[in-house]
Amino acid sequence: MRLVAHPGTFSRTRCRYGYWLATLGLIALTFAALGGCVDPTPFRLKLDDGPLPTTVRALVTGNRNIIGKDKMVTYGTWQVTFHKDLPTADSVCYPSLDCEVVIDALMCARGEEGASLCSLHFDRVVETCALVLKSTDERLDIACPVDIVLDKPKAPTEEIVLR
Repeated sequence: MRLVAHPGTFSRTRCRYGYWLATLGLIALTFAALGGCVDPTPFRLKLDDGPLPTTVRALVTGNRNIIGKDKMVTYGTWQVTFHKDLPTADSVCYPSLDCEVVIDALMCARGEEGASLCSLHFDRVVETCALVLKSTDERLDIACPVDIVLDKPKAPTEEIVLR
């Protein structure tokens, strides 16, 4: 005995499966894309919530490069890394009432000019960042890091006084 499907049944079933496969594929792509993105707020939130001054362990750029003790990142012709000591992040306020976070003790090298001390300035109001050479005050506007690794604050120690 030969089974004959109703005309159009096979194509409708195939379309339904194709629709569900396409939907599942789109969902999988969405999760993969969201999982690969870095939320841009941790950098700002950690600086706003953390006690300043504090020691900086690492900076993470938008494309997941790391500026650290032995890690260097290139911005245009500038190469940026940490100086010998770990940098510190501190809040600096100016007479114009603008405050920014400055991360000191970075090293910037550019071509044959050699390396010199520089700092990363984060303007909290407009959320922009710039590298500033200490020797010349030359600025290079850069994309702000997306994350920052800070030293964990030490818990206050309680003194017990025996009487």
